[in-house]
Amino acid sequence: MINGVIFQKKEDKIYQGVDGDNWYLNDNFNEEWLDELDEKVEKAWDDDDWVDVCADNIFIKKYINYSEKEHIDYRVLLCETEKSEPCFDTSELKSMIPIGYDYAYSGGSYYSALYNELHFDRNKCFESIKLNKYGLIDDYEELKRFISLRNQLITSGEDLESGDFIIYKLYEVKF
Repeated sequence: MINGVIFQKKEDKIYQGVDGDNWYLNDNFNEEWLDELDEKVEKAWDDDDWVDVCADNIFIKKYINYSEKEHIDYRVLLCETEKSEPCFDTSELKSMIPIGYDYAYSGGSYYSALYNELHFDRNKCFESIKLNKYGLIDDYEELKRFISLRNQLITSGEDLESGDFIIYKLYEVKF
């Protein structure tokens, strides 16, 4: 299901997945904006069918306008997951470039197992996992192999983050 978008501050690093400076305007928002962000995005904590992305084009345009007014260098990630909510209409997109798969939480910190375990602390068991130029995995079968290796490590007592991870297929988009 194509669910919606995440706004991120652009960072000069290899990894370009969901773990980053997301929804960076939070500190600049007044209460009305924060309430709208809660209403439009932050629902994964309360609903297992939800991923914390925005599917509301009016709010997205508002976020773009404010970011540009403040001269913030940002990027927009379109997220496709197995979650059923929200559902996003891609008809207003000018471009949609596939950048790979990530394996992360559905919201909150967007903690990514790929980022934290393959970029920071590369375990020898993950040496054969191939990352693309975005620091993500290109092939779905390769991602499933990573998840299987990871689960084996957790079962054998390795101290890795556990939780409700989901698979993200990611695209960088322009409106």
